[in-house]
Amino acid sequence: MSEKITIRNGGLYKGDVKLQLEFGNLEQIKALREYEYRMAAFSEDGLELDPYYETDVTAHASFRCLCGFSIDISVSADDDEDVDCFHSITKKCIKCSKSYVMKSEEGSLYVFFKKDIGTQKNETIF
Repeated sequence: MSEKITIRNGGLYKGDVKLQLEFGNLEQIKALREYEYRMAAFSEDGLELDPYYETDVTAHASFRCLCGFSIDISVSADDDEDVDCFHSITKKCIKCSKSYVMKSEEGSLYVFFKKDIGTQKNETIF
């Protein structure tokens, strides 16, 4: 498929090549008509746009590693109450290299040592 003719800087172009105006060239006539239509739309009534909207929700959580370094986590979430977006995320402390894993359960968010994810909340992890 060949490139479409565009109009810029007062000339007709196909890609980066400036074209000579040819009387009766249907492709050039079509490009000129489209250009005139768009110019009229921009200058008279304006060109109507149909915007689309996105709502991005980012969830943030932070905790302190045993060494005292703050670990921050940011993830995309479905809504502003979504804690499940953190589930199974693993973070490593950049200061001491301890690994942690996030776990969501019944609307609450917990963090565990990565190797001890199966321990109960009331058990000691030492």
